Amino acid sequence: PSVCPAQCGDGFKVGTEVCDDGDTNGLQGCNALCTAAATGYTCTGGSSSSASTCTTICGDGLKLGSE
Repeated sequence: PSVCPAQCGDGFKVGTEVCDDGDTNGLQGCNALCTAAATGYTCTGGSSSSASTCTTICGDGLKLGSE
């Protein structure tokens, strides 16, 4: 069988990726290295068949996204 490496930004959390929200825009929580991008975000879920969900952390003293 073939072995395909993980590709960050494809929307599938595989291998050593901490998160993969389907893009490489670090301003939304998950960066181009598939790790949590910035303070104020948390990423959860994601699998080999679904993307991670990254959201802002309410109450952390930062105003991000739609807060």
